[in-house]
Formats: sequence, C-alpha cells, structure tokens
Amino acid sequence: MVDEAIDEQTWRTFGWADAKRFAWDACREVALNESYDKPWVFQDFLLASKRMAYKSNNKVTVDSFFNNNNIYLPFLEEVIKELLFWQFFSKLSNTTEIEDTVYLPTNKIRQYQDVFNYYQDGEINNIETYHVP
Repeated sequence: MVDEAIDEQTWRTFGWADAKRFAWDACREVALNESYDKPWVFQDFLLASKRMAYKSNNKVTVDSFFNNNNIYLPFLEEVIKELLFWQFFSKLSNTTEIEDTVYLPTNKIRQYQDVFNYYQDGEINNIETYHVP
C-alpha cells in the first residue's frame, strides 16, 4: 500500500505523460534488442527508465529512490500497469508484490515493432494510440 504523501509527491514530480513515455521506452527496448523471449523483472523496468532520474531538473527524483520515501516505486508501478493494460507485457507469476513478479513481452510488441523502432520518446506525442499506422 502506497503512503498518500508519497503518492502525492510522486505525481507532483512525474506526470501521467511520463508514465506513458516510460511504457513506450520498455517496449522500444524489447523491439530494438529483439528480446521478445526475455523475461523482465522490476529491476529491468527500473533500468529501462532510469534516465528520467538523471534528466529531471528536480533533484528529489534522484534522491527519493535511495530513501524510505521512494516516490519512484509508485511511478514504476503505474508504468507496469500501463504495459499490462495495453497487453504489451504479461505476468508470468502470480505474486502480488510488483517487485517479485516476472513479466514477459507479448507478441503484440513484435506486431508493433516497426512503430517502436521508428518513433523516439520525444515523438510519442505524435501517436494518438498504440495502433499500427
């Protein structure tokens, strides 16, 4: 259960559009590396999205990951929920804790490979939905 103060700080630091960009980055990483059969764990999503902590002008983003008031965790949970919702990743394990769950890219990423390879994260605003053009 996420503390309300942490959740509030999370969404003051990150925007909902950031969650969509991070979800895009995870799919794009799979498509670029053609690692369709490689299972992902929480740390893989963290590695795929770590650039945000360093791109941000808000030092709180970096600092918060290394203390008990981790605002990055609820953000990454939203990213993973986004990927599951769009069926780009599926859960391989039935654990309830997001940090202990194993995920697998779905065939849907392979179907959209050209889109993920073509668009950079800065261009994602040009894409209204995840439909193949």
